Amino acid sequence: MSNLLASDQVPVTGRLQKATDFFRCFPARRRVGLGMGQVFIDFMEWEISSGRLSDSMGSPWWMAVNWMMIVDLSNTMRQSPEAEKFRYTIGQDNIRNSPWDIYLQSDIANEKELFWRAHQNSLSRAVELASPLLESEVVTEQRFIQLSLEIVDFVASSKDLGDAATLKQSLDKFYPSSYPITLDDLESLECSLILLAGEENTNQAILR
Repeated sequence: MSNLLASDQVPVTGRLQKATDFFRCFPARRRVGLGMGQVFIDFMEWEISSGRLSDSMGSPWWMAVNWMMIVDLSNTMRQSPEAEKFRYTIGQDNIRNSPWDIYLQSDIANEKELFWRAHQNSLSRAVELASPLLESEVVTEQRFIQLSLEIVDFVASSKDLGDAATLKQSLDKFYPSSYPITLDDLESLECSLILLAGEENTNQAILR
């Protein structure tokens, strides 16, 4: 638990900068900007704006999961001083190959596939490590967390992998703007997803 609680010591602005630096320094070949990394950044910006990531009153679970995913990015950037700091913070037992190592092999043709493979492997490990903190969330937020994990699993495993533009639209349209999620907002989200699931192209419906 001490390693998870240490996530509170890593400033949110530093985390966002680290993620931005990673996708700027390791772009898929022949593409411009952050590529699929924009998905990661947009989601972090939503976590921050909604209050889930905060240096003062953030969510214990969201803070820990995000921190461990930033650790994975940092372990790919092994030569940076920041990566050394992260590795020291989480302890030597947690130093291992990062799921994001595979993303460094990406180019325009396979960037989406390798991004989502790396993302889901990193997320899965982070969720497992943060599981002791889930009970500290209110019941509505616990339900929202489970729903969010199901949505991202669906997007990552679909044939038409989600891209940055459509996923940003989903965040703006469906995801709550405050923390913790209210019961009304949770029920509204659940109803919206049920209705969208009935459309002919479920994947595109969820992403629009």
